Amino acid sequence: MSHFNFVIPLQRDDLFDASTRNQYVVDNVYNIRDLKIKLQDVAQTVREQGADFVLFEGFDVLFSLLGEFNKNATSDMKNRGWDVIIQGMSSLIEQLSEYLNSGDLVEVDERVRNLNKMKMILYLFCQFIQKIEMEQNQADPLTGAKQKGKKKAKEDEFSWDWDQERHKAMSLLYNLVQLNLNSLFEPPIIEEEVLSVLGSALFKALENPNMALVKCKDVRLSIIQVLATINKKFNYTLSCSLKIVQELKHFEHLVTVFSQATEVFVREYNLTGMVLELVREISRTDSKELSRDTSGTRAYSLFLLELAEKLPEFVRPSISLLTSHLDGESYSMRKCVLGVLGEIVAKVLTKESLTDNDREDRNNFLDCLEDHIHDVHAHVRSHVLQIWAKLCTNKCIPLARQHSLLEMTAGRLQDKSSNVRKAAVQLLNALLQSNPFAAKLQTEELEEKLQEEREQLRILEPQDAVEPIVQWNLIKQQVADGVRKPPSTDKSDKVWENASVGEVNHRVANFLERKEVSRAHGLLLDAIKQFEDEPVYQPREDESEDDEEEEDDPFDDDDDEELQKIFQILKQVFLDSKKTPEPSLSQTTSNEEEISKKKMLVQYLSDSVNFSRIIHKSLPIVAQLLGSKASSDVQEAIEFFVSAFEFGVLNAMLGVRKMLALIWSRETSIKDAVVAAYKRLYINVESNNARSASISISRNLIALVRTATLGELTSMEKLISELVASKDIGKGVFTVLWEYFTGVLPDCRPEDAGPALMLLRMCACSEVSIITSNIQVIIDHGLGEKGEANLQLAQQACNAILKIVPAKLKQDDPEPPVKFKSDHKIFERLEVLLTEGLYMEKEQNYMPMAKAAVKVVYQLGEGPDIFLGNIVKKICKKINELKKEELGEVSVPTYILRRLIFLVGEVAINQLNYLDINVFNELKRRNHLREAKAEKEKKKIAAEKKKKRQSIMRATALGTPFGTNQEDDDMGVVGAEADDAEAEFIRNVTEKEILSEDTLLSAFTPVMVAICSNPAKYKDPNLRSSAGLALCKYMLMSSEFADNHLRLIFTMLEKEKEPVIRANLIIALGDLSFRFPNNLEPWTPKMYARLHDNSLKVRSNTLTVLTHLILNDMIKVKGQISDMAFCIVDDVDKISGLAKLFFAELAKKGNTLYNVMPDIVSRLSDPEIGIGEENFRTIMKYIIGLIEKDKLLESLVEKLCHRFRSTRTRRQWRDISYCLSLFPYSDKSVRKLQENFSCWSDKLHEDSVYDSFQAIFASIRKGVGQGPVGTSRNEIKQLIEELEVKVDEARRKGVEDDTADKRAKEAKLAKELKKGGRRKQVEESESSEEEETAMEVEAAEPRRSRRSEGVKEKNKKKKAQSEDDDEEESEEEEEEEGEDEEEEAEESEEEEQQTSPKKSGKQTNDKSAESPKGRKSRRGVEPEGRESGRSGGSAAADARKAGGKSRVAEEPESGRRRGGNRLEDTREEETDSRRSKRRERRQAEDEEGEDTSRGRRNKETSEDRVRSRSRRSEKAVDSEEDFQPDDTTGSARKERSSRSKVVPASAKKKSRR
Repeated sequence: MSHFNFVIPLQRDDLFDASTRNQYVVDNVYNIRDLKIKLQDVAQTVREQGADFVLFEGFDVLFSLLGEFNKNATSDMKNRGWDVIIQGMSSLIEQLSEYLNSGDLVEVDERVRNLNKMKMILYLFCQFIQKIEMEQNQADPLTGAKQKGKKKAKEDEFSWDWDQERHKAMSLLYNLVQLNLNSLFEPPIIEEEVLSVLGSALFKALENPNMALVKCKDVRLSIIQVLATINKKFNYTLSCSLKIVQELKHFEHLVTVFSQATEVFVREYNLTGMVLELVREISRTDSKELSRDTSGTRAYSLFLLELAEKLPEFVRPSISLLTSHLDGESYSMRKCVLGVLGEIVAKVLTKESLTDNDREDRNNFLDCLEDHIHDVHAHVRSHVLQIWAKLCTNKCIPLARQHSLLEMTAGRLQDKSSNVRKAAVQLLNALLQSNPFAAKLQTEELEEKLQEEREQLRILEPQDAVEPIVQWNLIKQQVADGVRKPPSTDKSDKVWENASVGEVNHRVANFLERKEVSRAHGLLLDAIKQFEDEPVYQPREDESEDDEEEEDDPFDDDDDEELQKIFQILKQVFLDSKKTPEPSLSQTTSNEEEISKKKMLVQYLSDSVNFSRIIHKSLPIVAQLLGSKASSDVQEAIEFFVSAFEFGVLNAMLGVRKMLALIWSRETSIKDAVVAAYKRLYINVESNNARSASISISRNLIALVRTATLGELTSMEKLISELVASKDIGKGVFTVLWEYFTGVLPDCRPEDAGPALMLLRMCACSEVSIITSNIQVIIDHGLGEKGEANLQLAQQACNAILKIVPAKLKQDDPEPPVKFKSDHKIFERLEVLLTEGLYMEKEQNYMPMAKAAVKVVYQLGEGPDIFLGNIVKKICKKINELKKEELGEVSVPTYILRRLIFLVGEVAINQLNYLDINVFNELKRRNHLREAKAEKEKKKIAAEKKKKRQSIMRATALGTPFGTNQEDDDMGVVGAEADDAEAEFIRNVTEKEILSEDTLLSAFTPVMVAICSNPAKYKDPNLRSSAGLALCKYMLMSSEFADNHLRLIFTMLEKEKEPVIRANLIIALGDLSFRFPNNLEPWTPKMYARLHDNSLKVRSNTLTVLTHLILNDMIKVKGQISDMAFCIVDDVDKISGLAKLFFAELAKKGNTLYNVMPDIVSRLSDPEIGIGEENFRTIMKYIIGLIEKDKLLESLVEKLCHRFRSTRTRRQWRDISYCLSLFPYSDKSVRKLQENFSCWSDKLHEDSVYDSFQAIFASIRKGVGQGPVGTSRNEIKQLIEELEVKVDEARRKGVEDDTADKRAKEAKLAKELKKGGRRKQVEESESSEEEETAMEVEAAEPRRSRRSEGVKEKNKKKKAQSEDDDEEESEEEEEEEGEDEEEEAEESEEEEQQTSPKKSGKQTNDKSAESPKGRKSRRGVEPEGRESGRSGGSAAADARKAGGKSRVAEEPESGRRRGGNRLEDTREEETDSRRSKRRERRQAEDEEGEDTSRGRRNKETSEDRVRSRSRRSEKAVDSEEDFQPDDTTGSARKERSSRSKVVPASAKKKSRR
């Protein structure tokens, strides 16, 4: 059967047509019916003939089955076909093995026969594998995921385990490729098609997602071995690498599979070129394609990273192919390449024996990693930092790079990405923990050690020796001069006993070096006498030296030869003494070794100091991360500070203390991290036994408490309670702390008692029995003699005792609260401390102790008011004994008076709390018990009656529950009424009785008032502060008392010079606002005024207090909230942050922020406020960004557009237009902007306004494409284009009119100057363009402008009258209706109107003088009255301009509101009677003066400019809706309603015209 050749087709249909001679073609394609029978025949044939079955009709049958495989073939047919091909493949391998091993390959027909069998069976075998794999991996056509939940019919399911069959199939393929298949081909090279069909089947099997699982480990390894074999034997490497890259692009699960396969290829089959081919193929991918295809790029990146981890030494030669991607667009590839570099450095280039090329490569790789710490993409930056952390952990970073790396890492701590910050802190922590310098990086100690070692090194190092001859030349002139003088005759300059020549010479040389020539001369002369024969004292004849020195000889020829001889001997002695002896070889070697070691030590210490300094610099930045919103930042910062504290880094304790506040975090992870950090630092100690561990823990905690602030102590209390609850702090620690407190523990100090007691109090938060079982110990040691000597300890003892009191009393508790009798020892000790401690002037802790003691008395004592009243009386009695009289006045030491006032203030506030909380809760508890007892008795009686009258109860069974529930309800009502009655009783007591005239506390009121009222007399600020706070505590008792003294408190708040007093008073006023909000409401502006205080503390306290009051709805949000907006641009970051936080919280409270936006914009854009334009923009940018609802934003757009009409200055135009540019515009917002075009079109000649609207259009164009496709998008786009055309046209006209207006003004000014007009008005017009415009309008329409001013004045007056009663409001409505009627009938009553102004003005003034509101404002001195008076002054000035009476300005605004309005309305009616005449006159003026009319037209917005000029003020009033600065909602509604009634009359008049 060698008459045909089988060619493996590229496509299935290729087997139906023969492209060459003798090519095999499929003759018969069987249908599904015939296949069942044919499969049975083929199965029989394969059993009989083995692999030869395919040469007959077997191939056509199986080929037909493959065609029906995914269509109509049943499971049985598939199973039978697979069995046939498996048997055929097994037979083929046997036959080929026998044939190829026989060596008889000469027969061509036999070779072709075997070759055809092999190719045909292999083709069918691989096709079956691909078909089955496709069916196994069939995906959902919609989601792409593998279908689940749908079961196929039984006949469509395979009845065998495909995983097992797949493994069998791969084993057969492995056996096949082990044969020498090349021998079957001629020439003996396997065909590419055979390898292609084989590879396709193998890669198809790998596409199954299960291949990456552990359960498929064996079959995966088999496939890899088959691929490795065909790569090794048949040179399939190039095609295989291409296929791997293609598969990676589509199947991400193959990353691990192919990395394992590559490792097998290289390690076991020595296919080293495979790595290069794979890297080359991936590197050829275009960078733009990599940036688009994120899934494929991610797979490539992961594959290369795993390849670098497993085969770093083989990836290194091809790294140059990957580095080009470092400049590409794909950040994933940059991450991949950098990760590959890190792996190569860590696993290849960290050996000790590196060549120069290796070191160069390592430095280049590390340089690249350093560069990309500043990559543009945050993911790359964070990944690089993680690579560095890994290198640091593995100790792969050279020491020379650590400092530069540390500095760059510290710079990344402020990165905008939280992932980068997290990675930076992790790297910083890794560098700290892996540092090679020291276990304790204490900078100061290291610097001291470094200085010492440097000094020692300086001593050891040989100095650069100066030649003796050089030294001699420097001093020889002085020696010559000294020799000429007489020598010293002092005995000390003689040769001493037993002196040697060398010692004498050395001393002579020292004398010369110190320039003491006379002494050297004397000693030399004596030495010459003593040692005459010594050659050193004989002058040498050295011609060379003589010749050299002849040029500069200090002696002349006339000098004595003896002197010259002495000079020469001195020179010889000096040069001989200064010669350095030659050291021995051993000495030189030892010195060099010691110097070398010392240099290494100095370098090591220097590196340690530099490292410590950089770590120290990074601490403040990491401390900022503790307040980050990202929990990852916080957790990493906590971990870093723990490590820094363990390494002894300077100031690491600051971060450890700062993290204490995080114990209150709502995130459990952060809270747990804080607890774990403190456990690691303070609780987990290494010790041999439990006792020593408890002592160590106690010592650590005491050291932590001793230096803690008040806020840190509060957080520590929470932390300690958590540790006690988790049993990390146990009874052993409690025992040691009690020993510290009592002083029993050896080596404990007296100052440890207070911190130990504080810790015990904190522990009592979880276990109160710690205190209750040791009350007597606290009294004896805390309130005894130790307490008298140390009042701070007594304070801590009182605070610890207060832990007995439960945080909340239970109403159903049958046991009364814990109380001690008045004769208990605790009260005896407290009395002594309160009375005796008052006179201890140097003791600074009396007030805190007194505060805690008074609270103990009220919480645990019976009759606390009587007990403390007696103490106060005793103190007063003793003060009376000590007082002195000076100039008729009683003199008491200031500190005693201050403490006494503080004490009575504490008594007052505790008395209030005692009545409001303790007494009231006790009454409720007793009522509850009484009601429960009555209910129990009632049920008992009902049960007895039920037994007696069982038959009757059966008859009325339906009514009984009703009657019982009715009685229960009655009891409940009675209980509620009882509670209300008791609350009212307690309120009456606090309101009227406690501070009544005959009580003890009231006796101190005059003293407090006198101190607060006379700062000149009482100059001690601490005394005034105590008096002010005590008075505020009194005011919390009674609203009447508060009303009587509020004026004094606010006077102190405004005029007190001491910032501390103002800061304390604003806090007290916050408490008063919670207690009596209605009483404090008129004084609210005074509290807002403190936001502009000079003191930072006052501003901070005011902002905090107002924030709490507003967010808790205790203060109505009014126009003063703009003062809080000022704080957003405060110079102090703390104030600015608090203000931003307030508005952020206010934005969450419904529409509150939206409602106050008109007030904020009006106040901030008012030029009289004085806020800078840049500050205004900063404030509004932040506040507007907090409003997120589209509906509210759309409404604000409309209101701001209307606001343009009521503006007075160009600055207001710019501010409003800037606010409009901040909004995100929706379709409705754009339409609102277009509908109100007439409001802002006449302002476009201002450059800033025009630029703002251009910015609006630009932002709208960007967002047009974001909405849904449809007609709305096209409409908005068209609307924007039309609006831009209108804006450009209005801009052009506005610029022309503005230019003409300026020319007209210049002409008018020149005319007035020539006529000698009013110079003052000319100067004002030159300085302010806005005022001139107003003056011009007034000159053209004097009466109409006065009418507009009157209407505006009426708006302001209506705001002040918004709180009047219903009767006054009804009067206003009647007056307004009367005004409407007068306006409608004005033409018919024209003659009567001419006489009405005087009459109306007189009646109005009389009425305003007699109004009750006016009388109240005249006699009252409330803050709103004063403000009303001030605003009334400005209103009166306007009234005088309009011809009003001057005495109107002296009356409150509310008293003259009606009269002023009627007067202005009457004058307006007078002007209406002559409208037609004015119109004619203006037209004539327009014809005569074109320049003047052009200036007037610039102020008009409608097409008919002459007609709109007469109604200009009316339109301005109509447009002022919610953005009037001084208007309220109620008054604005009234004003609009009144104006709406006038519209028909004006319309009638227009039609008549």
